[in-house]
Amino acid sequence: MSAISLFPRLDRLRINASHYDSITEAWRHIFGDNFHFGYFLSPDSTLDEATDALIDKMASLGAISDGTKLLDVGCGIGTPAFYLHRGYGCDITGISPSEAGIAQAEKECKKRGYEAKVRFRLGDGLNNGFDDDAFDVVWIMESSHLMKDKKRLFAECFRVLKPRGVMLLCDIMFRRPYTLTDRLGYLARMKLGFVGATLSNFRSFGWIQMETFETYIRSAREVGFVDVVLTDISEQAIPTFECWKSNLLAKEESVLKTLTQGQIKSFLTASDFSKDLFEREIDGYGILRASKRG
Repeated sequence: MSAISLFPRLDRLRINASHYDSITEAWRHIFGDNFHFGYFLSPDSTLDEATDALIDKMASLGAISDGTKLLDVGCGIGTPAFYLHRGYGCDITGISPSEAGIAQAEKECKKRGYEAKVRFRLGDGLNNGFDDDAFDVVWIMESSHLMKDKKRLFAECFRVLKPRGVMLLCDIMFRRPYTLTDRLGYLARMKLGFVGATLSNFRSFGWIQMETFETYIRSAREVGFVDVVLTDISEQAIPTFECWKSNLLAKEESVLKTLTQGQIKSFLTASDFSKDLFEREIDGYGILRASKRG
């Protein structure tokens, strides 16, 4: 996946919210209930095991406990929040611009009886509306690539964190700067047109803006974070693509209830292209931890 610069005057938040509203049901068949990559500890790991393992990997960096107030930026349908609350007892507020995602998260939260300490609301990571110094942990699980201005996202996270609070983030990123020459070369080798590949990414994953590992680290430091550490887990994440494809093909009849054949083709094309870029060490996956000085 790569940055999409088409339609620059349109509202990125509204477009991505609409996109996720439209694909949420289909993605549950493809991704499971965790709408993020997996952290594969062994070749035999299932996708569900690997996506839970990624939550555990991130949580291990944050000293999360039953007294922790956590803001989940880009909460999806709430599954990571439920996993964290069940495991640590923490108080969680999840935000997302997707009405469909928030509705499903609230429904499941009530079903589980977690309403006293877990809640969800429509919200924007770039302007979340919470008070200063309100949270111990800000959790950004694979949603930052949907936000163009990473520095603004980090500044907003910094603002709402308490002193000695921690920002934890994982996402797809460029492992090195990705030039137009790189892109055109890979598109030619895979027999994909520029417009076709771009639209496949857009139809499958929304309007995204990837940045390099170094850009993430620099942006976090520039807004005031200290002890910024980014860990490359690309090798552990790459099996995710084949799991997604296998699930889609095995459950195509169910997926077709909400996606068209064209959307399915776009998803398979985008997944193959992205996997190729992972294998060639252009795209990757990182976990970032950063602290707010006390």
